[in-house]
Amino acid sequence: MANAAVIPAKDPVIGRAYEAMVSGKSQSLEALIAEDAEFWVRGEPENVPFAGTWTGRQAAAKFIELYSANVREPVFRPRYSMFQEEADSVVFMLFMLEEGIAAPTGKRFASESVHEWRLDRAGHIKRFASWNNSFDFFQAFNAEPVEKSLIFRHPLEEALITPTRACAVSAGAVVERFYDYMLGEDWAKVVDLLAPNVVSTLEGVEGIVAFSGTYHGREQAQIQASTFAQRETNVYENLVARYVVDGNRVCARFDEAGT
Repeated sequence: MANAAVIPAKDPVIGRAYEAMVSGKSQSLEALIAEDAEFWVRGEPENVPFAGTWTGRQAAAKFIELYSANVREPVFRPRYSMFQEEADSVVFMLFMLEEGIAAPTGKRFASESVHEWRLDRAGHIKRFASWNNSFDFFQAFNAEPVEKSLIFRHPLEEALITPTRACAVSAGAVVERFYDYMLGEDWAKVVDLLAPNVVSTLEGVEGIVAFSGTYHGREQAQIQASTFAQRETNVYENLVARYVVDGNRVCARFDEAGT
């Protein structure tokens, strides 16, 4: 068997889900999946066998079987987790380094992924979503070699992971202001929200996406914001950001398009 999967202490159901993904034994999990469950993995199904949307209990079980069949030696290395209670469900956001070997090609992959798990009040899995760097999976599952200049890593430094703790102000409100200022292209106000020792990381090939990479400190972050403003025009339509807030941490998700 492959390395042990992540088992979040706050909910054993999710731990069993990871165990099923590693072993491929979806039968052990079917009773814990809601009939109308949705499983979604970012990526193109024609390139990554387990990518796409899987709706319903049987389809979710099929996803689990496909993941196990197509990923050898899967490892889920936890970075940190977030938890939020909502009216009819609870949400877990698990940030992790997801590693493995693409079975069809024998090539390794490593992706900084965010796994969103939503459980109903009865403890059944309603939703699983994998927000991954889809290129990490593409380059592993694609039989053709990928141009080396496009393969990049900005490893997350463990020292930069801030422990979850109580916050003196509403962390969600602060992040919402951040996006309001960014949408309004008021970069001075964006920078004013940043701590002097801020670290800003954007995944991307730095030679192509000029504002990608890791920036340390408010002055460097200002350079990143200025570069972004000069190089890209944002196009936002029906922007509805979703936030999960846990102490001083905020996870924000929205669709973004630009030129």
